[in-house]
Amino acid sequence: MTRRHRAAEVATPGTTVDVGDATTRCLLYGLLPSRFVPGLADRVMHRRTRIEDTAGTRESLIHSLMTAEVGIPTALTLRYEVNPLLLTVQCAGAAVHEATALWDVRTAVRSEREVKPVEQHIHSLLESLPFGAAIGACVLLPYGEEPLRCRRAARARKNELRAGGEAARRHATKGR
Repeated sequence: MTRRHRAAEVATPGTTVDVGDATTRCLLYGLLPSRFVPGLADRVMHRRTRIEDTAGTRESLIHSLMTAEVGIPTALTLRYEVNPLLLTVQCAGAAVHEATALWDVRTAVRSEREVKPVEQHIHSLLESLPFGAAIGACVLLPYGEEPLRCRRAARARKNELRAGGEAARRHATKGR
């Protein structure tokens, strides 16, 4: 079944959504777009401080490494079903990314490049987004699905009562 057909099936009322679909949606429509604006702001900071003339290739390569450390676990999560091995890869990627982020800041501060507090806050936001997504996936998504199930059940009961009332009226009119 293609993703488009699966999306249409999930959009149908009364259909349950599994955690894998919810996680994929969270990554595609939540985490990835939310990293775009701070990532763009970080790029503006690097251009403003002329990273090519100050910190040079080393810091630029560290940024590429950090992108891979986040990108590989994200791509694996979008491609494969979440299981303990994939969770281990995600946690390892996050840990290595944090260590590399420290190395990145140390490299930037030791170079001629001025790292202003605004840039450090942007980095902080970029670092915390995956953890916010993990909290959302582990805590908010399961409990967010619960009210949907309750609403569907209430709608089904209402439809049954409506159908039951019509059936009772039909039965009563047949006896006349």
